Amino acid sequence: MSRLISGTYPETSRVVPTNFSTTFVANRDELVKVMERVSIVSKEGKANMCRLQVIPSAMPSLLISASQEGMGKVQEEVFISDLEGDILEMKFSTKYLLEALRHMKAKEVMFQASGANAPIIIRPTGNEPGFALILPVRSA
Repeated sequence: MSRLISGTYPETSRVVPTNFSTTFVANRDELVKVMERVSIVSKEGKANMCRLQVIPSAMPSLLISASQEGMGKVQEEVFISDLEGDILEMKFSTKYLLEALRHMKAKEVMFQASGANAPIIIRPTGNEPGFALILPVRSA
């Protein structure tokens, strides 16, 4: 049994960005494997976060890193394609990124960002519906 809740539903269109300053495509399986390795270091801390940095070059890449005092550092590189826009550096919860990537089935995913302090959208390429909206971690 269910009942109708009166009131207006929050406007989700204001939360989901529509203009992007950076977009790129990456292999989902490779990202999952890298994020699983990075999560070993990042999960030992309170923040459980990793840094993503887009490296533009002849072969653009996504540098994924995490460090934890007493645990060490990890830094891995994933080659990306279809890079458009600005250089990007953001911090995210390793757990949330990994969960989003694991739930998608597409071979490749598209990252869309509006800036370092805005949410990032991860969309499966191809005909798979849906997307993940992940907020960056702000740190001092």
